[in-house]
Amino acid sequence: MVNLKRFIPVFFLILNLIHGFVLYGDAVDSILLKVDEAVQDESYTRAIAIIEEGKKAYPDDYRLPMQAGELYMGRELYHLALAEFKAAEVLNPYSGELLYDMAESYGYLGRDNDAVNLLERLYAMDIPDLKDDVIDDLSWMYFKTYRMDDGIDLLETVLKDDFSRNWAHTLGTLYAGLYNLEQSRYWYMKSIDDALNSGDELFASVAYYNLSLLDYSFYLYGNARDEAMRSLEIRPRSGGFMVVGELDFMAWNLNDAIASYRKAESRDETPLSRVDIASFYQRIGYLDEAIRFIQEIQNNPDDSWMYHYGVNRMRFSMDLHLILADSWKGKAHLEAYRIKAGFLQRLFSGVRRLFWRLKGMYHDRIYRSLTLRYSGELRDEGNELDAAWNAAKASRGYRRGAL
Repeated sequence: MVNLKRFIPVFFLILNLIHGFVLYGDAVDSILLKVDEAVQDESYTRAIAIIEEGKKAYPDDYRLPMQAGELYMGRELYHLALAEFKAAEVLNPYSGELLYDMAESYGYLGRDNDAVNLLERLYAMDIPDLKDDVIDDLSWMYFKTYRMDDGIDLLETVLKDDFSRNWAHTLGTLYAGLYNLEQSRYWYMKSIDDALNSGDELFASVAYYNLSLLDYSFYLYGNARDEAMRSLEIRPRSGGFMVVGELDFMAWNLNDAIASYRKAESRDETPLSRVDIASFYQRIGYLDEAIRFIQEIQNNPDDSWMYHYGVNRMRFSMDLHLILADSWKGKAHLEAYRIKAGFLQRLFSGVRRLFWRLKGMYHDRIYRSLTLRYSGELRDEGNELDAAWNAAKASRGYRRGAL
């Protein structure tokens, strides 16, 4: 006969353990609730202080550093957020939500390959609640890292079973990256038709804008203008105005061009429209204005907006230094034609010309160096066509070496 008294100590031990886990969970839940209350009051410093105290009391609970990371993400402090997410990952390397937050922080920091590695890991985990978001982000990051074929294979596979206009639109962008005009247009239009049928005007406006960029890159300027105007009719966004502004400039309709650029700037939360305005001013000879715009852009170091655009820090810096190089060299060139009276005016004019020419040469050297590095990155990614084009731009103006 079994002696039940022998199992009484074991029973109480198990009961105490369960009770301890419940109390532990309740305590951490209570801390997280206090953090939420602090955030609701916009007391972010107090929220972080509560988390830090909680981490001391419960150092093995991954939810506390994860919550801190999400707070930092919300405040666009991505380096701090990533550090907290890494600490949380040590405690729980299998949380899909945590890994997704980490991938997003890598993306905002421009660490695209790290983001891809995490997103591929998440895709393999096949978490139902995250699957669509992971496919969205992974396919986009494949585009940003020039893994076009991987992105196309992924999206064409999932689109066989389930249509998503986000996936169709990204597929169009991937085909655009391979200069496949027909396939890119096909998938852009599929996404646009679905968006219009669903009443999603913002999406349709964005997609028409990207379609206009596609046609612009193939020198189909009439189509590009029609699609940009269609984008603006649906929803007046900065992108459509930038395309129209550039097309007006090419037609030398300068008043219309600057009006479109100004409309773009008033709606743009990124510095892209200001770069276009600076380029416009530089090309029509308003060199001081061009320099001022670029310097203002350089004074704002936040580049997290690049996560949502097909640009990286190097490519963006190339554009800025090219405008500065041409502007300073232009000022030096114009100074040579300014009327000077007397020795001192000629002396000071010569000093200014030398100084401005040196500044132009300085930015030109940076531009060429960045362009060569960018060309190398493109070649490493397998993008031979764009790599060759950028290498040619970097060496433009140099004398050809003897064969």
